[in-house]
Amino acid sequence: MSPTLDATARLSNVTPAVARAFDVDLQADGTLTADAKLTGTLAEPHGTVKLAASGLHMRTGSAARLPSASITATAELAGQSAQIDAKASLGKASRLQASGRVPLAAAGPIDVRASGNLDAAIANPVLEVNGRRVKGSIAVDVAVRGTLGEPRLEGTLRVADGELQDYALGVQLTKLEAQIEAAGDTFRIVAFNAHAGTGTLGATGTVGMFATGRPIDVKLTARNATPFSTDLLTADLDADIRLYGPSQTRLDATGTIDVHRAEIKIPKALPPEVAVLDVRRPGQKPPAPSAVGPVIGLDLKVDAPRAVFVRGRGLDAETGGELHVTGTSAAPRIAGGFDMRRGSFDLGGPALNFSTGKVSFNGTGLSQKIDPTLDFEAESTSNAITARLTVTGYADAPRIALTSTPELPQDEILARLLFGTSAKDLTPLQLAQIASAVATISGVGGDNPLAAVQKSLGLDRLATGSTPTGGTTVEAGRYVAEGVYVGAKQNTQGGTQAQVQFDLTKNLKLQATLGMGGTVPVQGTTPDNDPGSSIGLSYQFEY
Repeated sequence: MSPTLDATARLSNVTPAVARAFDVDLQADGTLTADAKLTGTLAEPHGTVKLAASGLHMRTGSAARLPSASITATAELAGQSAQIDAKASLGKASRLQASGRVPLAAAGPIDVRASGNLDAAIANPVLEVNGRRVKGSIAVDVAVRGTLGEPRLEGTLRVADGELQDYALGVQLTKLEAQIEAAGDTFRIVAFNAHAGTGTLGATGTVGMFATGRPIDVKLTARNATPFSTDLLTADLDADIRLYGPSQTRLDATGTIDVHRAEIKIPKALPPEVAVLDVRRPGQKPPAPSAVGPVIGLDLKVDAPRAVFVRGRGLDAETGGELHVTGTSAAPRIAGGFDMRRGSFDLGGPALNFSTGKVSFNGTGLSQKIDPTLDFEAESTSNAITARLTVTGYADAPRIALTSTPELPQDEILARLLFGTSAKDLTPLQLAQIASAVATISGVGGDNPLAAVQKSLGLDRLATGSTPTGGTTVEAGRYVAEGVYVGAKQNTQGGTQAQVQFDLTKNLKLQATLGMGGTVPVQGTTPDNDPGSSIGLSYQFEY
């Protein structure tokens, strides 16, 4: 070994059982064989080293679901450097090979090229723990030059037939295609395209890998895309966003988001109360604190003039408006909100029309889930008593409250709101409807059956209502084009109204209603058979 080197060594069929002397918890399979014949000196060795490993597989942990791996490698030592040739495989679809010259000292030059194909799905056993899943083929052709301290990359990564799912965020990207070129210390996103719902997402830009601060400058685009769809929030939108800055310290996100349609869903029932126990085992070290990501500065404008629907627990409303998101991802400041365009509250019988309504976004941080805040109010006055129903709080845990002036019991307030009379004067059927309404408000009732019908028919609105004389109405409608809403309403007396609304500008709307009266003979004009034909303009603005 010294002063000159003349050694031959061999390892044959070594298994992970040898390593259990150092790690008693290691549970793995595989065999390792290695040969080495060395000459020269320890400072400048010459000779050949060969290594072969097969059937490498972990039995425990998330890696237990990974396929077995095999590796073969040869290194020809030549003093200050070595010529290497290595091949690795993981499962049946992932193959990677590398060859070239590597330094045996930190300051020596490196010149290695790697190529092959990887199956992205091999990462799923690790990703699925956090609710993520990927698939696709990754073609690699990259050369590494420079030194170990200052490497320089050249080559291309291509992704084909890719998919990405994040179940917690409701993200599902399909038909993902990407091309990334490496040049020096920078990765350039030449193309990134994916389908998100019926639309597409795209990205171009640069990512610095080894430069100081790891700078990023990426432009993100969305066209008629559904980037996320959860039980709470679904949105179809266009977007143009730029993300730039040093990723290790602070990034900035600027741009615009145009929402074509969004649906905020209120859960049909309140979540159960679950106690969380702080279990501490003797001698166990506390978990390491989660790594804090970079701060993201925000300057985003969200425009959603219409078709932002809030539904669930009896509420069915359409809102629209603007948001301006500033501040940072840790402490965002959100100005503006979505004001109600039309809305009702269905409690299993007569429906209440809301007089005011607003949806805001007052979350504490973008790292948290997107949870809109609600503020809706319906009011009815009868016999010198004013009854009110309000929906406030967050969408995933709304607070639905009944109040009155003067103060009355809850069942009395519902009787006034729904039927305009005292609870003592209700029929048995009306009392049953009030019981259903209480179940809906408390969060223990089921879904409104109209919701399933509305979804199957592809309607933006399907609701029942009531007339001043106690009759029932059914209203249905949808957006047939950008800014054009067409609907129809019919009552039990046969009266039918066709409704059309045109958004002439952002604030000015043309509204037309064509009524055809009722088919049931009624003496004179009543709210049940009033033709109700009209045409007019409306102007609205936020203040």
